[in-house]
Amino acid sequence: MKLKTLIITFLITVLSITAYAQVNTANKKINWVYDMQAAQVMALNQNKLIITSFWAVWCKPCIQMNDLLWDDPKLKAIANNFIFLKIDIERNIELIKELEVYSVPNISIMDASKEIIFSKIGFNCRDKNDANGVINIIKKLPYSLPKTHTLALESKLKNKLGSVGYYHLGKSYQNIAMETKSKTLKRNALKISDTHFNTLLSKSKNEASILKAELNIVLNKIYNGRKKKALKRYHELEINTLDEDVKNTVAIIKDYI
Repeated sequence: MKLKTLIITFLITVLSITAYAQVNTANKKINWVYDMQAAQVMALNQNKLIITSFWAVWCKPCIQMNDLLWDDPKLKAIANNFIFLKIDIERNIELIKELEVYSVPNISIMDASKEIIFSKIGFNCRDKNDANGVINIIKKLPYSLPKTHTLALESKLKNKLGSVGYYHLGKSYQNIAMETKSKTLKRNALKISDTHFNTLLSKSKNEASILKAELNIVLNKIYNGRKKKALKRYHELEINTLDEDVKNTVAIIKDYI
C-alpha cells in the first residue's frame, strides 16, 4: 500500500513538473536579480556576463522598458545566456558612485568584476528601433565566457590577480572583440583588453610575460585598424623565445604584414 502511494505521488510530481516546464517554456520571462553581489556570484558560477538595468521608481522610460524591451520575445529567447540585474539607483548609492551612473535609464553590460563592456544611457519609448538596437547588441555578446576568464575574475575580486590572470583577461576580451559583429562592442572589448595587458606590463618583471603582453597590444592595434602604429611597435620588440603563445601571436601578426 505504501509503495503504491509512493508511486502515485511520484507520478503526480513528475506530471506537475512537466506541466510547469511546458508553461514556463511557452511564457519565457527574464529572471531578474536585484542584488549586485548575488549577480556577481551567479555570473562567476555560470561563466556569464551581466546585463544590468539601472532604474528609479520615478523614471517613466524605465517602467516602459519592461514592455518595450525586457518583455520582447527576441530577448526572452536568449535570456538564459546571461544574468539579468536590476539596480534601483536610490537604494544603491555607493554602487552608483562606484560605477559612475549619472542618469537613468542606463543599460550596462559587465562581467562579474563589474568591468563594463557596453553602456547605453536613455531609452526612446516611441522608437521600436531603440529596443531592437539593444537586443541586437546583446545577441552579439558571447553566451559564455572561458573558464580562464572566470578564474581570473575570481582572483581579481580577491585582489590576488597576477600576471597570468591579467594575461588571460586581456586575451579573453581580445577574443570577445574578434567574435562579435558589433563595432561598438569590438572597440570597447579591445580597449579593456589593452588595459589588462598594460597593467601586466606595469606589474610584471618576467620578460616572457612582458613580451606576450607587448605582442598582444600590437595585435589589438591591428584589430583596431591602426596597422602602421602596430607594425612600428612590433619591429621595436626583441623576440627571442620559443614560448608557444608568443609563436602563435607572432604568426597572426605576420599574416597582416
